[in-house]
Amino acid sequence: MKDRNSIIVIFILALFIRLCFLSTPKIIDSDGVIYTRLAGSLMSGNGFIGLDGTKSTIVRPLYPIFIGIIDKIIKNIELSGRIISIFFGSLMPVIIFLISKEIFGKKESFLAAILVSMSPILASTSTGVMTETLFMFVIGVGILYLYSALKRGRNFNFFISGIIWGLPYLIRPEGISYLLVCVGMILFFNPEKISLRYRWIFVSFFLLGVFIPVLPLFVYLRISFGHWIISPEIYYLNPIEPAVYLRNLYYSAYIEQIPRIFTPLLIVFFGIGQFRSIFAEGKIRENVYLLSFVLYPFIIYPWNSETTISWRHYTIILPLLYIWVAKGIAEPARWLSEGANKRNVKLLVTISLAVLVFADFMPRLSASFRKKDPYLECPLEYKFTGEWIKNNVGKDKAIISRIREIAFYGGVRGFGIPKELKDCKQLVAFAKDRKIDYLVVDRRWTARLYPYLSVLLEDKNTPADLKLVYSWDKRPEYQVKVFKIIY
Repeated sequence: MKDRNSIIVIFILALFIRLCFLSTPKIIDSDGVIYTRLAGSLMSGNGFIGLDGTKSTIVRPLYPIFIGIIDKIIKNIELSGRIISIFFGSLMPVIIFLISKEIFGKKESFLAAILVSMSPILASTSTGVMTETLFMFVIGVGILYLYSALKRGRNFNFFISGIIWGLPYLIRPEGISYLLVCVGMILFFNPEKISLRYRWIFVSFFLLGVFIPVLPLFVYLRISFGHWIISPEIYYLNPIEPAVYLRNLYYSAYIEQIPRIFTPLLIVFFGIGQFRSIFAEGKIRENVYLLSFVLYPFIIYPWNSETTISWRHYTIILPLLYIWVAKGIAEPARWLSEGANKRNVKLLVTISLAVLVFADFMPRLSASFRKKDPYLECPLEYKFTGEWIKNNVGKDKAIISRIREIAFYGGVRGFGIPKELKDCKQLVAFAKDRKIDYLVVDRRWTARLYPYLSVLLEDKNTPADLKLVYSWDKRPEYQVKVFKIIY
């Protein structure tokens, strides 16, 4: 009964905070445009068709399917994506509570879940049309159930665990690579109690379970490419030298991204929590098990030179880190209360340290709700331009722009600007070759990334086959112009 009450409190708190974040000004991001367009295409019976009107083989289907199902009910595809993220983001603290309780015991599991509920990064991520919350939720459930299977040592448990671990591949391409960690855990987690023969049997049942959810996607890729392939991303992989990998790992992960999602105070408590789980509690094996899933993203992402490493790549590990942070908060209280007869010492110190950590959250939490210029963090001009296109341009038209969001809000097909184009003449020729109707140029990003397009914003040397039909200039520093391509 107590656990059920704790779970209800955790879920309600997480849901409340995420709904508060939803109230801040937002527009859909570029990845969200892809997911929602695929969701709409799937639900309308047109297949897995992307923003440019071609069949998609890169994006995984599970998140778009969920979006499409919710959209059938509420008739708002962008909000549908946010609802999915908020729901699974609110469930994530519950999963952390169960993982912490199952692996390390109940002592700090509630505190760990509250930390995940109140994390500004996780709360903000949970309101976007992104795969992060669904992905980390499924990974969390997989970690929980695989550990349960390892403890029980039954074929059926490993089979069900395999089904769960097949789902991450249906959300993000790198999801299938986690199977390496899972198989390693099955083979080496508890070797002294189970013979090697039975461990390989467990692996077989696990992989059989994985095969069930991923089979339809394998068949789809087989039809699309004409041969069997695990993932089309292998065509885009560009492995790098070990020295470059280490440099990427050091700078992009530890220097640039980790400080964005994990403050120095949390890092200190994480270190103390590691000390407690290994030395004070003697749970070395359990610590290695959980830490393997934390470290794995640092192994896979820096290897591909084509991958731009973002803080979003590492948000999936953040909920797990809070398990050790909670332990780190409780450990100093244990030190201070040893040898003392005062029962309240430990509770008082734990509460004080917890308040200190929550105070560390407050600047980011308050910044999200503080009244400020909405355009600084949210490019609302893309939404306004897209709405103009929706009201003044036919749905059968196509635009070319760096910004996918404009095509989304305009309800038209969208094409990106190829990096290899060098001037307006080449861009117009490219657009005409693909029967594109409009060119959209914005001052925030396009003019920076494609300097040759800046002349269009200054009304200088505009090509004769481009005609200005709309200009959003309520904020000149974020100006957007729409040009009709004359054939």
